[in-house]
Amino acid sequence: MKMLRNVLVIMTAMCLSLTSCQNKQINEELAKYKELDSKEASNIETVKQFYMHLDKFLDEQERNAFTNMWSSGSKRFGGSSDESMSMEEMTPFLKSWYTAFPDLKHQILNIIAKNDYVVVQVKYSGTQMNEFMRIPATKKKIECKGVHIFKLDAGKIAELHFMDDDFSMFQQLGHELK
Repeated sequence: MKMLRNVLVIMTAMCLSLTSCQNKQINEELAKYKELDSKEASNIETVKQFYMHLDKFLDEQERNAFTNMWSSGSKRFGGSSDESMSMEEMTPFLKSWYTAFPDLKHQILNIIAKNDYVVVQVKYSGTQMNEFMRIPATKKKIECKGVHIFKLDAGKIAELHFMDDDFSMFQQLGHELK
C-alpha cells in the first residue's frame, strides 16, 4: 500500500512537471504571437501616418515628416518598373500631383499586415485645378484605386511598390491614351 502511494505521488509529480513544461512552451509561443501582432499593428499605424503626411505634402513640415518615415537606402517602385525612384525624384513627382490636385486625398479601403509587410487597397480622389503632365486644368474630379505594398523595417518604410489605375484617371480627365 505504501509503495502504491509512493508510485502515485511520483506519477502526480511527473504529470505536474510535464504540464508545467507544456504551459511554459504554450506561454512562450503565445508571447511570440502577441509580439508579432503588436509589430503588425504598429506597421499598420505607420502606413496610416504615411497617407496622412502624403495628403498634406505641399506643407513643408508635413513633407519633412513624410521624408523622415523612410529608412536610409529605402526603395520606391511605381507601376511595373524595376527601377527604384529616389526621394529626390519622388519629391517633385508628388509636388506635381498635389499642385495639380490640391484636394487630393487617399482613403484606405483595405489594409492587411503580415510580418514586415503591409498591403493597402486605396482609393484616391481630387479635382484637377492646375496643369498636370501637360494636361491643362480641367476642374474635373478624379476617383481611382490602387494597391500599395509596403515593407517596413524598425518602424520605417524600407520599400514601397505602388500600382495605381492611371488609365482611369486620364479617362476621367478627358484624355485618351493612344
